[in-house]
Amino acid sequence: MQKNIVAKPQLAGQGKQKIEWVKRNMPILRQIEDDFRKHQYFSGLRILVCIHLEAKSAYLAQVSAAGGAEVAVTGSHPPSKIPNY
Repeated sequence: MQKNIVAKPQLAGQGKQKIEWVKRNMPILRQIEDDFRKHQYFSGLRILVCIHLEAKSAYLAQVSAAGGAEVAVTGSHPPSKIPNY
């Protein structure tokens, strides 16, 4: 599996800021993340998410990873242009 395909890596900083904003403003999901990190409910599982990726869904993927899952995420927005590799 390819580790990472990013169409515009120069926007990564902006994306991280948006995810941090979501994290700060979703206290219940933060509590779930803490619980997942402690108990590792998803340890040994693989999760694939194909969704219109926004900061909220990106944070949810991070929460799943905190629970021990190996997480792969891909955007599903049809107008998105993914370069050919």
